[in-house]
Amino acid sequence: KQQHSSSKVTRKMKLSIAPTLLLLLSLLSTVLALYPPLCLDRKGRWKIGKRTRNWCRWAKRRGEDKIALYCKGKKLYKDCPLTCDACKTECVAPWMKDDSTCANE
Repeated sequence: KQQHSSSKVTRKMKLSIAPTLLLLLSLLSTVLALYPPLCLDRKGRWKIGKRTRNWCRWAKRRGEDKIALYCKGKKLYKDCPLTCDACKTECVAPWMKDDSTCANE
């Protein structure tokens, strides 16, 4: 009888958790639909050619009028989408998409 009783409790718990999970999933999908993916520049330093530096910061320091030129010349769109004004879904998570889908390249 104890085993039968415990299975009833388990079934009741599952039934009471199901509506909560549905509500949470619904809320999550709504939030994801309302807010675009994060658009963040790469952190730290990395090598391009023979130089290692934080290329996003480097491009910003060149001045607003030259950022586009440096982003194109150094191909920074995927690593620095915020700096290079390339905050599109395809460029924000390049590891999830084919490289050819990233804008500006």
